Amino acid sequence: METWLEEIERAHADIQVALFVIEQHAEGDLSGAATALVAALGRVYDAVDGRADALSSVKVAENAMAVVAESVDDAEGALRAAAEASRRAAEHLNKVSELLARAPVPARRMTSEPVMASLDRPRLHRIARASLVPRLRLADPAQAAIEIAAPVIERPRSFEELDQLGTNIAAKVRASLEPVLTKLPKPSAAQDSSDKTHDDHFFIGKWARECLEEIGMTGLHRRPLLGDDWRGMLAFERRMLSAADAFASLGAPALSHLEAFVLDAPVVDPTRMFSAVFVAGCLDGRDALGIAERLARDAAANEDLLAAVTSAFKLAPHPSLPLALRTLAHDSDPALRALAVEVLAHRDLHERTLSDEELMAFAADRPEVACHALLPLTVRNHPEADATLTRALGSPRLRESAWTALFSKAPARATAALRAQLGESERAELFLALAGDSDDAKRLRERALREPTPWRAEALGWAGRIESIPALLELLAHADLELRVSAARALDRLTGAALVAAIAIPPERTVPRELPEPAMVAEEAPAPLAQLTSDPRFAPSEGSPDMIEGPVTEPEPWRAWWREHGSRFDRNRRYRRGAPHALAACLAELDGPDATPAERQLLHLELAGGSRRYVHFDVDDLVVVQEDALAKWRALVS
Repeated sequence: METWLEEIERAHADIQVALFVIEQHAEGDLSGAATALVAALGRVYDAVDGRADALSSVKVAENAMAVVAESVDDAEGALRAAAEASRRAAEHLNKVSELLARAPVPARRMTSEPVMASLDRPRLHRIARASLVPRLRLADPAQAAIEIAAPVIERPRSFEELDQLGTNIAAKVRASLEPVLTKLPKPSAAQDSSDKTHDDHFFIGKWARECLEEIGMTGLHRRPLLGDDWRGMLAFERRMLSAADAFASLGAPALSHLEAFVLDAPVVDPTRMFSAVFVAGCLDGRDALGIAERLARDAAANEDLLAAVTSAFKLAPHPSLPLALRTLAHDSDPALRALAVEVLAHRDLHERTLSDEELMAFAADRPEVACHALLPLTVRNHPEADATLTRALGSPRLRESAWTALFSKAPARATAALRAQLGESERAELFLALAGDSDDAKRLRERALREPTPWRAEALGWAGRIESIPALLELLAHADLELRVSAARALDRLTGAALVAAIAIPPERTVPRELPEPAMVAEEAPAPLAQLTSDPRFAPSEGSPDMIEGPVTEPEPWRAWWREHGSRFDRNRRYRRGAPHALAACLAELDGPDATPAERQLLHLELAGGSRRYVHFDVDDLVVVQEDALAKWRALVS
C-alpha cells in the first residue's frame, strides 16, 4: 500500500518539472503561474516537515496547482509539458488529501539542535526555519521590453571637438540609459553602502560562501594523485566536513545562500554545484533536499555538473534522499534517471535498499541507466541476472558493465565472454589479464608487441606471467614516454624489484591515466587552456615538466636485475610483486599506499572474483568507509 509520503513525492517531482519548464520559457508573462508553483512547493514542504498541519497544507497546494494548470491549459509547444505536470501534481495531491483524511498525521515541530562536529562522516544537522522555496528565475517583462539604443558618436573635426569628445560621449550614454536607471530600485536612505560590512545578512552571506568554497575545493579533489597515499585524503575530507559543520552553525539565514551560490556564478562551476548539493544533503528537512534536486535538474545538460551532483548525493546522509531518488528514477530525462539509479545502486551495494522488481525495471531502461543496475543484480544472485547479463553482453554500451558484474561473481564466465570479444576494447584485455590462463597471457603479449599501447603493457603486468618479461623489456625501448612508464610499472607489479627513479612528465600529462572508458563520441584532445586564451603572437611556453617517482624506465637496469634474479621464478605460476599470486597479496596491495585509484578498482575485482564473495568497495568513498570495507575483506581472506 502506498503511503502519503510516496504520493507527495510524485507531486513534488511534477511541481519541480512544471516550474523548470516555465522558467525556461522566455515568451509571455508567466510570473503568476511561477509564483503559484513556488507557493505550492512551500506548502508541500510544510506538510512533509511538519511545520504546519499536513492536510490543510496539502489542500492549499492542491488549489494552487489547479490554478497553474488552468492558467497554462491552452499552452502550445514546451509549455504543454508544464500544464501536464501541473495536472498530474494536482491529482497526486488529491490522493494525498484522501490518505491524510483517513489517517491523520500527528503534528510535529522542527526544532534546532546544537551543531555537532562530523567525525570523519557527514552528520545530519537540524535547523529550525521557515520552508526554503526556490528563487524565481523569470525575466521582468517590463524590463525586458526596454531597448537601449546605441548612442551615435560624431567624428571630431577639430582639436576643440576632440577635447569635448569624452564629455559628449558620457552625456549621450547617460541619456540612452535613463529609461533603465529610472526603473532600478532606489537605495534606502536609512542605510548606505558604508553600513554593509555591519549588516548581519552580509556577514552571514560572506561566511556561507567561504564555507561552500572550501567544501567544493576539497570535496571534488579527494582522489589521490600518483604517489599519494589514499589515506592521506582523510585530511581533505575533514576540512570538507568541518566546513559543512561551520555552514550549519551559521543557522537559518545561511540557507538562503545555497541556491544563489550556484546560480550567481559567472561560469559553469562543478565545484560550486558539488558543495551546494552536498550541504543541502546534510540538512534535515525536505525543503533543503528540494533545493538539491532543483540544482540537479539544472545540471542535467552538462556532464561535469551531473558528475558533481552524483558525487555529492553518494556522500549525503539525508534520510529522504532514497525516496526522492526513487521518484527521480522515473523522470522523463534519461540523464536524471541515470543519476538517480547510479546513486541508488551505490547505496544498495553497501546495504540492500532496492527491491528485485526495482532493479529489474532499471536494468530494462536505456543503456546509460541500465549499466548501473547490472552489478547489484549479480551480487544478490537474482534469478534473472544471468539472462540480463547475456543481453547486456550483446550491447556495445552495456558490455563493460556486464564484464564487471560477471567478474565479481563468476570470473570463469567473464573470461569466456572476454575471449569472445577480445580486440573490441582495451579494457577487455585488462580484465582478461586478471582471470585468464597462460594461453590468454600469450595472446595479450602478442597483441602488445604487434600494436603496443600503455593499456596493453599494463595488462601484461596484471597477467603475472614471467614469459612477458622479455616483451616488457622490449617495450621499454619505445619512443612513447607513457608506454615506457606503463611497461616499467608492469615489470614492477610482476617482479617487485622496486627499481625506482625520478621521471620527468610533460606538463598537463598524467601517467598513468585512468582505466580506458568506452568512447561514445570520437573527440580530439582539447588544447591547453593557456593556448586557447592567449594571443598567438605571445603564446606561452609548454611549461616545465613535473617530476614523479616511479619504476625505472631504462631497459638496462631491468635486464641486469632479471639476469640476477630470474632463476627463482617458476614459469608455471602467476606472480604479483615478486611473490606467487594470492588473495592476500591482492588485499595487501589494495590496502597499501602505492596503488592508483584505477589499480585499486582492478584489485577489488580480483578479490571478488578470486574469493567468490562480494564486499562493496569504492575508491571514491570516504576514507573511513573504505577502511570498513577493507576490515570485512581481511576477515574473509583470513
